[in-house]
Amino acid sequence: MKTLCWLISGHPSMDECMPVIDAYVKGGCEGIEWTIPYSNPYIGQAYRFANEVNAYNNCPDMEKHLELLAKTKKKYPDLGIFISICKENMLAIGTKRMIQFCKENKIDGIITIGEYEPEILEELHEGGIKNITEVSYYMTEAELNGAKNATGYVIMQALPYPEEIEAGYTKERLRECLKTLHELCGERPIYCAQGIRTHDDVRFVKDAGADGFILGSSLFNDYDNLEALSETIRGFKEASE
Repeated sequence: MKTLCWLISGHPSMDECMPVIDAYVKGGCEGIEWTIPYSNPYIGQAYRFANEVNAYNNCPDMEKHLELLAKTKKKYPDLGIFISICKENMLAIGTKRMIQFCKENKIDGIITIGEYEPEILEELHEGGIKNITEVSYYMTEAELNGAKNATGYVIMQALPYPEEIEAGYTKERLRECLKTLHELCGERPIYCAQGIRTHDDVRFVKDAGADGFILGSSLFNDYDNLEALSETIRGFKEASE
């Protein structure tokens, strides 16, 4: 099972990102979900707002974020990277530029955040960019159609949020979701993210049938101690073996 980590480009600062990435790789990280920060705090999920706005304020120049990404791929060519990007940032970069960049740097695919016009999505598809989609415990018709029609990874919600527990869901729901997604998606990998906090969580995700897991915001607690950050990732990786 693959070990992946989440990174907000520019958090805690542009200069501090590469040492964080070095610590990720040292700990055994095999891939990064690379978020290009948003200026709009209402895009995405609430727990991300402060860090993403901080990262955007640190560097609102989208080309600088692409430069950091390209530098990372040059340093770690075998490190899988997929980009999470909102429409505002896509338009600032330009769709053609993004397609060219992804091809040049062997980017694994893109998660398009928010409402994109069909023409932009079609241009990305025609440009050969893999579409990565996300699925929640609710497994709505739109989510399932997105997973079926995607060309890249599928990211499945790992554990229920409090409101979903109140609605009657338990973490056993993950087994049902993964079974359905594997039938829909064939050989495409399904990675679990959101709510993974303990080694037992990783063991459960593995037992449920995921192809990998993504460590998220919990890693930020170790950013001020990069040795500890590597050890944290290494511990999760060992739990998955």
